[in-house]
This record gives sequence, C-alpha cells and structure tokens, in this order.
Amino acid sequence: MKYDLVIEGATIVDRTGAPPFRGNVAVQGDRIAAVGDIDGDGARTIDAEGKYVTPGFVDIHTHLDAQVGWDPVATSSCWHGVTSVVLGNCGVTFAPCKPEYVHDFPGGTGRFVQRGAGYDCTVVNGRVFMEGGEHTGEPAGTVLRSTA
Repeated sequence: MKYDLVIEGATIVDRTGAPPFRGNVAVQGDRIAAVGDIDGDGARTIDAEGKYVTPGFVDIHTHLDAQVGWDPVATSSCWHGVTSVVLGNCGVTFAPCKPEYVHDFPGGTGRFVQRGAGYDCTVVNGRVFMEGGEHTGEPAGTVLRSTA
C-alpha cells in the first residue's frame, strides 16, 4: 500500500502502558493508518531514528483562556506537542461560558477536553472580553450549571 507519509525507525510510545518500541507510523490523509511493522511505502518518508513518536500531550495547567481569542490553536503549545489543554484553572477564566457565547471567541468550537471552574467569584463571558460589553456579574455557579 502507498501511504501519504511514513515515519520510519521511531521509538513509539503508544500510551497503553506497554514499553516503548521501535517501529514505523503510516499516515493516510489526516489519520494514522498503521503503527509497527508496516507494509507499504510513503509518498513522503521521515527518518525518525533516535527520535520519539508519542500521542499528543495534554497540558493540565495553562493560561490560554485569553490567548485563544487571538490565537485559537494556541500556537506556542502546539510547537511542544500539546494537542489538548485545560482552561480556567487559575481563577481568571473565560471558559466555561454559556453555550450561546462559545462562538463569540474567534475559532470557538465549543469543544473542550476539560473545563476548569476557576475560583473567581464571576465568570467573564466572551462578549465582554472580545467586545468590551457589559459584564453581567453572574455568579460562577450559575454559569457552570448552564454548561452542564
């Protein structure tokens, strides 16, 4: 089979708890198609000898709540292999917010792996942050219940 990309000779960490192993990773389109001993070539090949291939990392403590307003893919985190983040764990949070405000953030999708509650007394919604609108002063518990 011909794959779009084959990463060859990597040390693979698969997150199952098994020890890392040497192998190849084949990619077709935007999906991993095969891992291990692979039959087939890649239209493009990367020699990963001496390098690791791992699942994306989850950053459980970030300060990206505001940054996602102007950088929806959290560029600096992606550079380090982070594919998922936890927002709102330091008391200043724009997420979670009411569902009707999620798309007020540029790139807002409404998909979060984990939403921290923050320990602020209020949650500022996206409209206030992005447009300088009036803060409703809703207690965090009210907003959290609306997102459950």
